[in-house]
Amino acid sequence: MPDRGVSNIKALLAVLIVAVLVGSAVIVYLHNADNTDRGDGTGDSYNWIYQGVEFRLGLNLNYNLLAYYDPDNVERVPDSNSDSRGSNIIDYVMADADNLDVIKQLSESLIRLYHDAYGTDTLGQGYADFVLSFIRSNFNYELDFFMYGMPDYMALPIETLLKGAGDREDLSVLYATLLYASGYDVGIIVYKNHAMASVKLDSFEISNNGYHLSCMEHNSEKYYGCETTPGAYCPVGYADHDLIGDIDTAILYANE
Repeated sequence: MPDRGVSNIKALLAVLIVAVLVGSAVIVYLHNADNTDRGDGTGDSYNWIYQGVEFRLGLNLNYNLLAYYDPDNVERVPDSNSDSRGSNIIDYVMADADNLDVIKQLSESLIRLYHDAYGTDTLGQGYADFVLSFIRSNFNYELDFFMYGMPDYMALPIETLLKGAGDREDLSVLYATLLYASGYDVGIIVYKNHAMASVKLDSFEISNNGYHLSCMEHNSEKYYGCETTPGAYCPVGYADHDLIGDIDTAILYANE
């Protein structure tokens, strides 16, 4: 006669193994029709892991727009030696968010993914952190010189989206653009040798993660820093001082 105790243990182990396999394969997938995975880091398919869940997203991109947005055709924000550069950066955020369908589509897709996975408010700290993980996982850091042939080039959000890469300013602007399109008030924090996005949050939950809290006020509202530079994950509201350098040079430019 078989030992019931052994049989029960085996059954329990089998259930646990299945549970582990299922749990490790949780994927939230959103794919629009007629997408092509270019497989070169600038493609139409994105995937990343956030809080242990794998997310995938497909997006139709028109790469012919790169020729349209050539610097010879579209006026740029003044270079880094201009006093008006910082105040004009935020205009890039609002222009593409308001006028480009692909930015709106990407924003809507991210919102649907977040709703499907968490079913919670998309105007809070959690969603801002979710979009930050999307940027840091799917876009590469690259210097302007190697991408655009000039030492200092202010890319439009659509250019960064199409190229799949950008420097700190470019990635910050793309991130801020996506949040602005989702209904947030956003800003760009400009330092002497760095730039990072920021987002206005009505409430903020502090976590013990080893990074420095990043918060600035604008019109009596609190804006929290968002580090988009790829690397070790730094949550919304925190900053890596090794990247920033002199924090006393910070100036916040907001859309409000």
